[in-house]
Amino acid sequence: QVAVLALEAFSSPLPGPSTVDPCRPARHFFRAPEVRAHKQRPLQVRLMPLYEEKFLNPFAIRFSQARIRPTFQDGRVVQESMAEVEAVQWPMENSSEYDVMLRAPFSPISILRWRPKMREQDGTSITNEDGSNILGDACWFTVDNRRLYCLQAAAARHWPRRAACVVHVMRTPPTLRGTPRKFRTTDSGCSVNISRRDDPVPRAIWCWAQATQCGSSGAAPQAATEAGQSALDGVAADQAKEDPDDLTDVPSDLLRLSANLAALAPLPQQTAPLSVDPSRATPSQSSKAPTQAQLAAAWQLRAKQELLQQQQEQAMLRQWHLQQQLTLRHQQMLRQQQVLRQQSQYHQHNAFEDWAAGCRGSGPGGGASGGGWSRMHFGGAAPGACSGGHGSA
Repeated sequence: QVAVLALEAFSSPLPGPSTVDPCRPARHFFRAPEVRAHKQRPLQVRLMPLYEEKFLNPFAIRFSQARIRPTFQDGRVVQESMAEVEAVQWPMENSSEYDVMLRAPFSPISILRWRPKMREQDGTSITNEDGSNILGDACWFTVDNRRLYCLQAAAARHWPRRAACVVHVMRTPPTLRGTPRKFRTTDSGCSVNISRRDDPVPRAIWCWAQATQCGSSGAAPQAATEAGQSALDGVAADQAKEDPDDLTDVPSDLLRLSANLAALAPLPQQTAPLSVDPSRATPSQSSKAPTQAQLAAAWQLRAKQELLQQQQEQAMLRQWHLQQQLTLRHQQMLRQQQVLRQQSQYHQHNAFEDWAAGCRGSGPGGGASGGGWSRMHFGGAAPGACSGGHGSA
C-alpha cells in the first residue's frame, strides 16, 4: 500500500490527449518513461495500471491463509469491525447484477487471480511423482484475509441477497518478499480458522457455505429457493470471470451515488455466521447454534482476556527489565570494588619496593631502623635481617 501511494503521486494528468478510457476512470496509473529512439524526439510516456477498482461478490474470493488472528495489527477486534460493515441498496440503476453493496469502515481488499499449491492438513505441499507441485484451480484470492472474513460475514447476514464489495484487482502478483508465504491454505481458501498462533485448537472456523447452508464446499444443503439459487448462480458467475475486464467497473461518482443510501436491516438467518469449536462451546451453545449477541459477547470477553494477558506480559517484562538493571548495577559495583582492591595492592607493592630500595641504599644505622619496621609489619623478622650493611641486605 505504501508503494501504491508513492506511485500515485506520479499519476498527475499529462498534457495533450490522454490514452486513458474516460469510461473507466477507476484505474490507478504511474508513468513509466520509454527509451528515446532519437535525441530530438519527445519523451514518450506510457501508463501502466497498478490496480483497478471493481465490484465483486465477497463469496467469490478465497482466503490465502489457513488461519487469521482475532485482532488487527492496530489492536482492533475483528468481530467489532465486522459489525460495522453495512449493506446498502445497489446504487447503480443501469445494472441489476447485484442487490446490495457492502460499505466497510476499512479500505478495499486487494485480489488477484492465482493457482495455489495443493497442501495437506499439516501444510506440506502435495507433489507429483516427478517432484513437481500440484496446483489447484485458478480462483480469486486475497492476502487481506481478516477483512475478507468481515465482508463475507456481513454478506452472510443478508443472504440470499446478492452482495458486492469494492476490490482492488491486481493483474500481477505483488513482489513483496513475504507475499508468497501467505498462500498457505489447505482447502483452496474455502474456509479459515480464527485463532492465535499458540492456541492448541482454533477458536472458531469460518466457512460461508456452512453459514448460509447453500450446499457448496461440503455444507448441508438448504431448501432450494429461487432467491437462494439466484444468489448461488451470481457467486458462480463471479468465480468464473478470469479476466479483470469482465468484472463490473466502479463508477467515479460512487460516493455521491451511495451517500444518501440508508443501511439495510439484515435478513433473518437460520444459523449463525460463525461456527464455534465444540471443545470451547458451553452446554447451551453446543445444544443450539449461537446467536449474534452471544457471539459478540464471547468476542468481547476474549478481547478483554487478551488485553489482560497483554498487560500481564508487559508488567512481567517491566519487572524483568528492572531486575536486569539491578543485576547490572551490582556487577558494576563488584567491578569497582575489584578495581579499588587492585589499586590498593598496587600501592602496597610500590610502598614495599620503596622500603626495600631504602634498605639497600642506607647504612648500618638505617638498616637498624629498617629492621624495626620489618619486624613490626612482617611478622617479627630477625633483627639482623637488614643490619648487615649492603651485603647482609
